[in-house]
Amino acid sequence: MTEFSAEEIRDLLAFHLEAGVDVALGDEPVDRFAETAAALALRPAPAGGARGAGQAAPGAQAA
Repeated sequence: MTEFSAEEIRDLLAFHLEAGVDVALGDEPVDRFAETAAALALRPAPAGGARGAGQAAPGAQAA
């Protein structure tokens, strides 16, 4: 195994922090896709099936 100096480890941690890494690896794998699907399932559906701006009805053609 490669040995790293304290300075190299500090630089590597600084690099990851600057890159936006905010979670270290854990002992168990995490299924982020399942977490996202579960969060989406908890969101309420739009009331009355209203369409957002720019969303046409299925089968509608642009003028």
